[in-house]
Amino acid sequence: MGRPTAQNRSTTQTAQTRTIGQARLAEQVRAATQARPAAQGRPVVPGQRVTATTPFAYRARPLHRSLIASRTLPPREYIAAALISMVIAGGVMVLAFFWMDTPGISLANLGGQATAAGDAAGLLGAYLVLIQVLLMARIPWLERAIGSDWLTAAHRASGESLVLLLLAHAVLITIGYAGSFSKAPSEFLTILDMPYLLDATIGLGLFLAIGFISARAVRKRVRYETWQYTHYLVYVAIVLFFTHEFTAGGSFDANYGARLVSVGIYVAVALTVFAFRVMKPVIFSMRHRLRVVDVHRESDDAVSIYLTGRNLRKLQAEPGQFFRWRFLARGFWWQSHPFSLSAAPNREWLRITVGALGDHTRALQDLQPGVRVFAEGPYGAMTAALRTRRKVVLIAGGIGITPLRALIDPLAAAGEDLVLLYRASRRGDIVFHRELEWLANGGRLTVHYLLGPRDAQPGPLSAERITGLVPDIQSRDVFLCGSTSMIQAAGQALREARVPRRHIHQERFTF
Repeated sequence: MGRPTAQNRSTTQTAQTRTIGQARLAEQVRAATQARPAAQGRPVVPGQRVTATTPFAYRARPLHRSLIASRTLPPREYIAAALISMVIAGGVMVLAFFWMDTPGISLANLGGQATAAGDAAGLLGAYLVLIQVLLMARIPWLERAIGSDWLTAAHRASGESLVLLLLAHAVLITIGYAGSFSKAPSEFLTILDMPYLLDATIGLGLFLAIGFISARAVRKRVRYETWQYTHYLVYVAIVLFFTHEFTAGGSFDANYGARLVSVGIYVAVALTVFAFRVMKPVIFSMRHRLRVVDVHRESDDAVSIYLTGRNLRKLQAEPGQFFRWRFLARGFWWQSHPFSLSAAPNREWLRITVGALGDHTRALQDLQPGVRVFAEGPYGAMTAALRTRRKVVLIAGGIGITPLRALIDPLAAAGEDLVLLYRASRRGDIVFHRELEWLANGGRLTVHYLLGPRDAQPGPLSAERITGLVPDIQSRDVFLCGSTSMIQAAGQALREARVPRRHIHQERFTF
């Protein structure tokens, strides 16, 4: 073998330096997080003296913290209204296009009327399919402006209309071709022999199956991975619908201009999905090369995972946002789950905190350092940019503390008056206890723990309890994060306390 070149020696030295740096960082995390104050088991009393060193989360160099805290965005309601208006306008254009290509003579009898109504329902259904895909395309500016929870809610609501439109299309077209209701069953079998009609029927069946598994009653009983991978069948259904639409769709038989425009729209949507759901995560992971550096237990059923990588100073993430994480280790690599940053991003490391809520999150409690990580993001709109007032209340439920814990950093740096109401069943479920103690003792945060079982009466999140702890709640912005039931209880209490809806910012801890 030849002697190593200067370039090879330089590469080897760089790799060794990086490895030593990661090992040193892991040792710093373990040393800083193992020390616990004597008052660990007691709730924080603002002003209480606790012997504790500065938490590790405050020892790294921050990223643009003051810039984040000083920026504001338009209310999400306004953005949502603008998007809904655009979608409605697009639907009107689809119907106008259909009407221009529908001769009046075809509406003279029941068959023609049913066929025309079926064509209209089919075109609207195809339009809503594309809207559904765009809502879940993870477009960065849309995710930051309105938030993943709002996009998911819109996706679910439009999905119900989509299924009804596709069913109406199939039924009305069959009736129209048959010319009467009585002949429709036998006509359906004849229609299946037409080119690509069987493909469309299979596509409709896939959409019905996806709609069924997404129903709330069923969704609760299905594993997250099953629900997630079933939704990938949407792309198969779209291909089947595409072939049907451009071979059997009467609107495209002679109108080549309409066909060209429609194909262009499909291609644009496909490129958007490919760019943001495939290429962007790949580029992000290649640029930052994230790796687990340490895993630290925060409570009885939650751990913090520290990650390091390259060029973290260029990370375009804000406190309160989340990523979709894929850990490239046995048993983990095929699953991608959303977890919020639980500390403001900095130049040395990122931190997420995971509660044992399911099979995957339970297995992550034993994750080992050194695992490579594939990440997608950042996503989410519940950032400091939403706040409109100098006084802020943070209401967290269980592991929902994670994005709010990250939000504390820029808000405290901006000198905001912060109060945290932390809902947990028992003291052992409290996450970031030591960090919250340090913040409270430093005068940066007032903390109130609301402990008790979920069915406790009166409820810990009642309007009387909240106004008793925060008398000026009406003059504050409120950030909510937790389970659906917790957010519903807190939202009801805030309405009873007469907190303006525009000052309540929430993110459901479900996807």
